[in-house]
Amino acid sequence: MRCSRCKSTSYCSSKCQTDDWTDHKRNCIPAHVEGIIINCERDRRHGGIFQPVDIPATHEIHRLGEIAPVSKAVGLPLVVYRHIREPWMARPDDASLDNQIATFLMIKTHDGFAAPEYQKQVGTITVMRKDGKPLTPEAIETIWMYHDYLLDVFGDDPALARAAITRDRFKRYCEQYKEESASAKLYNLSRLSG
Repeated sequence: MRCSRCKSTSYCSSKCQTDDWTDHKRNCIPAHVEGIIINCERDRRHGGIFQPVDIPATHEIHRLGEIAPVSKAVGLPLVVYRHIREPWMARPDDASLDNQIATFLMIKTHDGFAAPEYQKQVGTITVMRKDGKPLTPEAIETIWMYHDYLLDVFGDDPALARAAITRDRFKRYCEQYKEESASAKLYNLSRLSG
């Protein structure tokens, strides 16, 4: 028997596999994960903002990716991998490498600021769910907008922002955003057809 997730660990029986799961799941990397590339300003000219990507188990995101703090706090940890690997102070001074979405995704839960390497000239990033489940452009847009909402609240009252970083509040935000997006699409369609 093989682990159905990573397809690289074999077991003699389902009981052995079940018994080993607690230890194995820490190192289990799915054979492929559906993630999203979020392009920096320069790369958006050719590829748009979001590009779905199939991430193999050999991708560096599994070793060098960083967990997005807010996503971890709300129970949906995202792994973020910067394509530009140089330290932030060694990066070229090039505004086309800015990536506001990446900056937003990497804000800290206590103050709403991202670490310096995510504040300027971040470049293009790849994002995946830590649990290996598919990440869609619609989902990453919603998560980005949740971070945008939190930044507004941090600007008004950091204590209120910190209180909004919970699984329940995130879920409610996602439901509301989905409803508002659907309403906006219907409105735009009716204007086009009318």
